[in-house]
Amino acid sequence: MEVVSPRKALRWIAAVELFKGAVACLGGFSLAWAGPAPVKNAIEHLARAFHMDAQNGMLAQLSARISTNSIHVAVAVTLAYAAMRFVEGYGLWRTREWASWFGAISAGVYLPIEIIALVRHPHVLEASILVLNIAVVLYLIHDIRRRHPNYGKRSKLP
Repeated sequence: MEVVSPRKALRWIAAVELFKGAVACLGGFSLAWAGPAPVKNAIEHLARAFHMDAQNGMLAQLSARISTNSIHVAVAVTLAYAAMRFVEGYGLWRTREWASWFGAISAGVYLPIEIIALVRHPHVLEASILVLNIAVVLYLIHDIRRRHPNYGKRSKLP
């Protein structure tokens, strides 16, 4: 007996993906509107907050590379990411099988990165994100297998 219907579970995941797409769009449009100057100011502010040298080292190199062109590239990447989240969210909302595959793969890609982040910086938030993504991947795999009950089973040859 299922506690939550497959449609409802997929819609919850879809809502999260659509939200992530909306946040990415907001970030991309904000970055495009603001331009490079506020980004450079934010790097300098972070350097001062963490008592780092903003004139030398990694932050200085990062700040020197920020230009109008690099902002445009960052906006394009952010909007491409948002488009992926919207496509996945739409497909999951409409309970499309391809979206379950897409979601399982796209969430699964982050698992090694999240494991490394948790090992390097153990924190409840990191662990929670990892557990949530594992749950999403497992549920989407379950959804795929539910649609194809014989998928992955060996056939008995005569």
